[in-house]
Amino acid sequence: VGLVMFVAAWPFMVAGDLLLANDLQGDALSTPWIYDFTARELADGRWVSALTDFDYPNPRGMDPHERSLFATTPPMDAVLMAPAALFFDWPVQWNMVLLGGLLINSAGVIWLSYELGCRGIGLVVAAVMSVSIGPIWIEALEGRTNCFFPGLTLMGLAGLLRSLPSGLESSFRKRVFWTLIAGVLGWWAFVIYPPGVALWI
Repeated sequence: VGLVMFVAAWPFMVAGDLLLANDLQGDALSTPWIYDFTARELADGRWVSALTDFDYPNPRGMDPHERSLFATTPPMDAVLMAPAALFFDWPVQWNMVLLGGLLINSAGVIWLSYELGCRGIGLVVAAVMSVSIGPIWIEALEGRTNCFFPGLTLMGLAGLLRSLPSGLESSFRKRVFWTLIAGVLGWWAFVIYPPGVALWI
């Protein structure tokens, strides 16, 4: 599993100044800017309320009463990936965001597979499948990074499965702990992309 993840991550680690994006227009241009802006606002001790002043996600003179149901202010996916912009310069930071999304998705698939009973070669197959989903790569390279976080939903489901009693001597504290973990992951998946939780389940 580790080898599969290393091979999948290798292009991001060696890309250097090469920006991994399909075309710098639309989402592929605005999303990296929003991620970078969010990270720098948080680093300066400010919440990203300025995005509200920009009427994010509709900043170009649209009706202020017609706000998108599919985006939050601040964008919580940008908050989650903020460390990438703090520790890496442009354009490496954006490549690290994509790598982070890859790892989150893969962790979700592999953990859920484990909780469902996969072991050994089954987990290797799950790892390969988690990095081989073509539409997710296409969406990510277009800058539509909501597609890169179904792994949070899958990890929430895995945490919920782990919280189920496994016998008469199941620890109540452990069950509560994993229930809370599942709740936090599910909440974060929901605030990033509300319809996604229902779609990905």
